[in-house]
Amino acid sequence: MMSNTVEERKRNIDKIKASFSQENPAKSDRFRDFSSDGGEEAREGRSFFKLKLLIAIAIFAAFVFVDQNQLKIGEYSTREVFSVIRDSVSVEKVMENVEGLVK
Repeated sequence: MMSNTVEERKRNIDKIKASFSQENPAKSDRFRDFSSDGGEEAREGRSFFKLKLLIAIAIFAAFVFVDQNQLKIGEYSTREVFSVIRDSVSVEKVMENVEGLVK
């Protein structure tokens, strides 16, 4: 009875060794969608970044178009929008925060 279990173990070990000598199953068509670079989650993150990038480019292009044609959106011109953005971000405060983080 003991020889049967030893023989079974040897056969199982041989099967495992043979499976490593075969082509890597992770590279087969079945697993192509889930690569080793993070899989589906990484792809979703990249696609979300692409979406944000496209939205930012579209907003910038619309801003330039409105500025070039001297149009107004609602009550605001591009000069008013630019001044609000410029006034809300103080370069001095940003530099103070950066210096505080560096120290």
